[in-house]
Amino acid sequence: MRTYLLLLLMVSGFLLRAQKPRQQVRGCVFDQISRQPVEGVQVYLKDTDPLLGTATNEQGAFEIESVPVGRYVLVISHIGYDRKYVDLVVEGGKPAYIEMELAPAYNELEAVTVSSQPFIADVDAVGKRSISIEQTTRFAANYLDPARVMISFPGVVPQNDQNNNIIINGKSPNGLLWRVEGLDVLNPNHLSNAGTLSDRPTSNGGGVNVLSAQMLGATAFITAPFGAQYGNVMSGVMGMNFRSGDKKENHYTGQASLIGLDLAAEGPLKQDKSSFLVNYRYSTVGLLSQLGVDFGGEEINYHDAAFHISFDQKKGGRLSVFGYGGKSKNEFEGIDEPKEWEIDKDSTAVDYSSATGAFGFKEILSIGQRSSLSLGTAFSAFQNERTSRGLTRQGTDLDAEHFETESYQLSSNAEFASTLGHTRLVTGITANYTTHEVFAEEIYTGRGRLMDESADGLLFQPYIQANTLLAPKWTSQIGLRHMYYTFNNSTSWLPSAVVNYNVTSQGTISLNYSHQARLQNPEVYFSSGNKHLEMSKSHHTGLGYNHIFIKSLLTTQLFYERLYDIPVSAARQSSFSLVNHLNDYILEPLSNQGSGEIYGLNLSYEKPMSNGFYYIASGSLFESTYEGSDGVERDSRFNNNYTFSFTAGKEYTKEKGAEAVRVTGLNGRLFYAGGLRSTPISEPMSQANGETIFEENRAFSDQLGDYFRMDFRVSFKKEKAGYSRMFAIDIQNMLSVENDGFRYYDFRKQKAEVKKQLGIIPVLVYKVEF
Repeated sequence: MRTYLLLLLMVSGFLLRAQKPRQQVRGCVFDQISRQPVEGVQVYLKDTDPLLGTATNEQGAFEIESVPVGRYVLVISHIGYDRKYVDLVVEGGKPAYIEMELAPAYNELEAVTVSSQPFIADVDAVGKRSISIEQTTRFAANYLDPARVMISFPGVVPQNDQNNNIIINGKSPNGLLWRVEGLDVLNPNHLSNAGTLSDRPTSNGGGVNVLSAQMLGATAFITAPFGAQYGNVMSGVMGMNFRSGDKKENHYTGQASLIGLDLAAEGPLKQDKSSFLVNYRYSTVGLLSQLGVDFGGEEINYHDAAFHISFDQKKGGRLSVFGYGGKSKNEFEGIDEPKEWEIDKDSTAVDYSSATGAFGFKEILSIGQRSSLSLGTAFSAFQNERTSRGLTRQGTDLDAEHFETESYQLSSNAEFASTLGHTRLVTGITANYTTHEVFAEEIYTGRGRLMDESADGLLFQPYIQANTLLAPKWTSQIGLRHMYYTFNNSTSWLPSAVVNYNVTSQGTISLNYSHQARLQNPEVYFSSGNKHLEMSKSHHTGLGYNHIFIKSLLTTQLFYERLYDIPVSAARQSSFSLVNHLNDYILEPLSNQGSGEIYGLNLSYEKPMSNGFYYIASGSLFESTYEGSDGVERDSRFNNNYTFSFTAGKEYTKEKGAEAVRVTGLNGRLFYAGGLRSTPISEPMSQANGETIFEENRAFSDQLGDYFRMDFRVSFKKEKAGYSRMFAIDIQNMLSVENDGFRYYDFRKQKAEVKKQLGIIPVLVYKVEF
């Protein structure tokens, strides 16, 4: 008998050891409006046998024990709420944690019926995407940056391979709004001068996002039509959110790549009640430069740190405290030996430095069973300084240019949400107090000091929005936002409306309208007496159709935008317009007499990840034109007319031995787009004036060559009990196509030249979690 018992224990122990690594799936479920925890929610992993699942307790919390590592679809379901599906990856290194808000269903019977349909994806409203950090790390050639993921979606074009500036349906990257935890922040990017014609910083992009992917949860990407909850935006919204740290045990992450060396830690401050998450990153290129590695006389360096502390409170309340900060620099020494000068840059020395950061909190309070109140404040800062010097054949330096900016912003938001019958009401107010200082000086052109100004102002934005069930198949979203800027007393009313009709349980037609407005950049207000300028505005109308197939999703949108109150030259008949502005100096008085027009079609067809395979095919056809003060209609700078992107990937899973799982991932992306527009250069006048002179009467009549890029990523992940590790090779532009960047006049060669963008960029990544 003892022998049989011993054999049974040995066999049982062997079978337990032979099972592949397992981990927990944890989380909490809240009512989207009241923020109350929802008890009794069914949470399970689809297509598991036996079914792995559980139900939430009275705190809305759930735990699914002993889940084999791998990829799953997490189903979250409760009578009276819209069913949710989550693409979930369970790894050996730490438990998977999910926080989900459930939206009350307009029709309970309809909610149950629709939930029986096969899973493909949550269909967001027209113009709205939610990008998980898993997608950010899975898609090819994104530098672990959520902004670079967006070129997989229709209408989105990179401004340059060296930065994450994005052009959306022919509109300037300056029209983008950045948010962190729902609060407006100043540019959260390192090296904001990367990849620009003038090498001056841009207001909304940079070489690398200051927030490491280790810190991020879902990122919202929103394009027109904008609801009443979004203001001071013309092209798109990037809404980044921190993830919460583990509330039960400590975990650590280390990552090394060309982007940087990352160290992250997370864990409980008070068991099951509060958690912390911290990360520090140092530029790998900067570290190699410190060790004496030469990068062609150029030194690029940056480092950053971030934290997020989360406190659970009674009745579903939540307090989040967060912060981040980073510094970057780019120094180019030039070439000392005049005989080796071949292009202008060889005889120029440049020193660039920047700093960006933010600190804030967000409090969510539940008010009864139907309402909630959200309060938040964030203080952000953004500083830039760039100086350039010309090298002479006599070995001396001559000051050429000095540019310096300092901006500080205190952004506060209070928002009340409530359910009233078949209407979900949201009303709130956003107040942004901002100070700006700008100094610009050009010595080499003889212009001298261009500006030395400082000012402050309060942007006051109350809003209200109502989502209503009009009939069993009809819903609407009606909103109104007001913008008032104390700096120059400019104001704008911004109504918006969306009407949806469910043709079938799989197909929805959407008719939408929004009125949009955005302040001018500080350097525009400070130049040539332009303080009086009104906000730039546009009317957007669109017709969209979404259709869910068995395992795929089709989205389409026809759109038309009329831009008006665009600043153009006030002193002369000119082709100049701020719709084309990126980071150039404004050297003349302006008036809000310009206009523009954008219309086109966005399409995407996608299969979400299932059975280890996914793809996204997207494309756009559009026309973007404008009129300056001369009344002539022209192509805008960002009118590249068409885009096409195909992103796809496949995962192969293999159990290795008794206690490990290996996952091999292959991901790729093809991207093709028309070239950006450019203005012809007058070579004789450029040579005579000592700077690039454009033929203004032929503005943007030329077009750069078409843009083509193929990206590829292969990853190897090993999962074991208690830890996971991953090695990846990420290749941007694997065919090393030299796409056109911009045109400029080279005084060394005495002719107009085309600056090419980056060739092939391989990035190695190694990551371990435990």
